[in-house]
Amino acid sequence: MDVHIQDVIGTLKAYEVLLNEQKGKLQRIVYFEGDKETGIVYLDKSSAEIEYTKELIDAVQDLIDTPVVKDRKIPDESVLSLQRAKEKLYSTIQRFY
Repeated sequence: MDVHIQDVIGTLKAYEVLLNEQKGKLQRIVYFEGDKETGIVYLDKSSAEIEYTKELIDAVQDLIDTPVVKDRKIPDESVLSLQRAKEKLYSTIQRFY
Protein backbone atom coordinates (compact mmCIF):
# COMPACT_ATOMS: atom_id res chain seq x y z
CA MET A 1 0.00 0.00 0.00
CA ASP A 2 2.84 2.40 0.86
CA VAL A 3 4.47 1.77 -2.51
CA HIS A 4 1.24 2.63 -4.33
CA ILE A 5 0.75 5.82 -2.34
CA GLN A 6 4.36 6.87 -2.94
CA ASP A 7 3.89 6.17 -6.65
CA VAL A 8 0.81 8.38 -6.72
CA ILE A 9 2.69 11.18 -4.92
CA GLY A 10 5.67 10.88 -7.28
CA THR A 11 3.39 10.96 -10.30
CA LEU A 12 1.62 14.07 -9.01
CA LYS A 13 4.97 15.78 -8.42
CA ALA A 14 6.00 15.04 -12.00
CA TYR A 15 2.72 16.51 -13.21
CA GLU A 16 3.39 19.59 -11.11
CA VAL A 17 6.60 20.19 -13.06
CA LEU A 18 4.89 19.64 -16.42
CA LEU A 19 1.91 21.82 -15.56
CA ASN A 20 4.19 24.63 -14.39
CA GLU A 21 5.86 24.48 -17.79
CA GLN A 22 2.49 24.50 -19.51
CA LYS A 23 1.49 27.52 -17.43
CA GLY A 24 4.40 29.44 -18.94
CA LYS A 25 3.37 28.41 -22.45
CA LEU A 26 -0.21 29.48 -21.84
CA GLN A 27 0.93 32.82 -20.42
CA ARG A 28 3.02 33.36 -23.56
CA ILE A 29 0.03 32.54 -25.77
CA VAL A 30 -2.23 34.98 -23.96
CA TYR A 31 0.45 37.69 -23.90
CA PHE A 32 1.29 37.52 -27.61
CA GLU A 33 -2.02 36.41 -29.09
CA GLY A 34 -4.46 37.98 -26.67
CA ASP A 35 -7.20 36.76 -24.40
CA LYS A 36 -9.80 34.55 -26.06
CA GLU A 37 -12.54 36.44 -24.19
CA THR A 38 -11.78 39.43 -26.41
CA GLY A 39 -12.76 37.38 -29.46
CA ILE A 40 -9.25 36.32 -30.46
CA VAL A 41 -8.87 33.05 -32.37
CA TYR A 42 -5.65 31.30 -31.40
CA LEU A 43 -3.16 29.96 -33.90
CA ASP A 44 -3.39 26.21 -34.56
CA LYS A 45 -0.20 25.48 -32.64
CA SER A 46 -1.43 27.50 -29.68
CA SER A 47 -4.83 25.80 -29.74
CA ALA A 48 -3.10 22.42 -29.76
CA GLU A 49 -1.01 23.45 -26.73
CA ILE A 50 -4.15 24.59 -24.89
CA GLU A 51 -5.88 21.29 -25.68
CA TYR A 52 -2.85 19.31 -24.54
CA THR A 53 -2.81 21.23 -21.26
CA LYS A 54 -6.47 20.30 -20.75
CA GLU A 55 -5.58 16.63 -21.29
CA LEU A 56 -2.87 16.84 -18.62
CA ILE A 57 -5.27 18.49 -16.21
CA ASP A 58 -7.90 15.82 -16.91
CA ALA A 59 -5.36 13.06 -16.16
CA VAL A 60 -4.43 14.68 -12.84
CA GLN A 61 -8.08 15.30 -11.99
CA ASP A 62 -8.92 11.65 -12.62
CA LEU A 63 -6.03 10.57 -10.41
CA ILE A 64 -6.94 12.81 -7.48
CA ASP A 65 -10.67 12.04 -7.77
CA THR A 66 -10.05 8.29 -7.47
CA PRO A 67 -9.79 6.91 -3.92
CA VAL A 68 -6.27 5.60 -3.27
CA VAL A 69 -7.39 3.24 -0.51
CA LYS A 70 -10.82 1.76 0.13
CA ASP A 71 -11.57 -0.65 2.97
CA ARG A 72 -7.83 -0.91 3.71
CA LYS A 73 -7.15 -2.14 0.18
CA ILE A 74 -6.02 -0.53 -3.05
CA PRO A 75 -9.05 -0.61 -5.35
CA ASP A 76 -8.58 -1.64 -8.98
CA GLU A 77 -9.87 1.75 -10.08
CA SER A 78 -7.00 3.41 -8.20
CA VAL A 79 -4.44 1.21 -9.92
CA LEU A 80 -6.00 1.91 -13.32
CA SER A 81 -6.19 5.63 -12.68
CA LEU A 82 -2.52 5.71 -11.72
CA GLN A 83 -1.63 3.67 -14.79
CA ARG A 84 -3.52 6.06 -17.10
CA ALA A 85 -1.89 9.08 -15.45
CA LYS A 86 1.57 7.55 -15.82
CA GLU A 87 0.95 6.68 -19.48
CA LYS A 88 -0.03 10.28 -20.19
CA LEU A 89 3.00 11.46 -18.23
CA TYR A 90 5.37 9.23 -20.19
CA SER A 91 3.88 10.26 -23.53
CA THR A 92 4.36 13.89 -22.54
CA ILE A 93 7.96 13.29 -21.55
CA GLN A 94 8.58 11.54 -24.88
CA ARG A 95 7.51 14.75 -26.65
CA PHE A 96 10.55 16.44 -25.12
CA TYR A 97 13.21 13.76 -25.46
